[in-house]
Amino acid sequence: MTIDFAQVVSSPPSGRTTALIIDHAAYAQQVLLRGAPMPWLDETAYVSLLAQAEGLLKPDVTLLDTGPVLDALLAQDSSLVAAMGARTRVGYALRTLLAHEGTAERLMRVVSVVSRMSRLPLVLQVPGPVTLAARAHVLAGAGEASDVTADHAENLSVYLADWLRRFSSVPVSLLLLDGRRAGSQELDAEDLTACTPVLNAA
Repeated sequence: MTIDFAQVVSSPPSGRTTALIIDHAAYAQQVLLRGAPMPWLDETAYVSLLAQAEGLLKPDVTLLDTGPVLDALLAQDSSLVAAMGARTRVGYALRTLLAHEGTAERLMRVVSVVSRMSRLPLVLQVPGPVTLAARAHVLAGAGEASDVTADHAENLSVYLADWLRRFSSVPVSLLLLDGRRAGSQELDAEDLTACTPVLNAA
């Protein structure tokens, strides 16, 4: 059953007066894994690691960042990366990535296992459409991150919104859009107010 995020805020599971969301990945990698790679695609190992981190840090939600999971999936699939680079048009790499059934199903499996095994409400973190499109654009060898601008946001949001509907069966309490231009610190963070299709899907 989905726990409404307003309930998390008003009555944090930890008993705190203020609810706490923690991105545990860097902590878990350094402290629990001692620098070893995160097991993003090994659901059993990842859920175990998540439980350890949450036991130590006592957050009020389980945060699952889909960005690193997508990165791990792409690192294993050179044919998909090649297909993403078949056109240099802005948005093509993102559209190809999000339309790939195998990648979507594999990510859905990770999200589903985490949602079933966690005792806390689930927060699903997703890169904003411009941010994700820029990462896909660069990875595919189609150009620079700066090619993807705020002017592309609304069209890119349509692709992301369609993709997010795949998660409609998962009990997500909060969708957290990450508009930081990861790996492109020289670029401004994206304006998420332009993401109307994503907001409607949420």
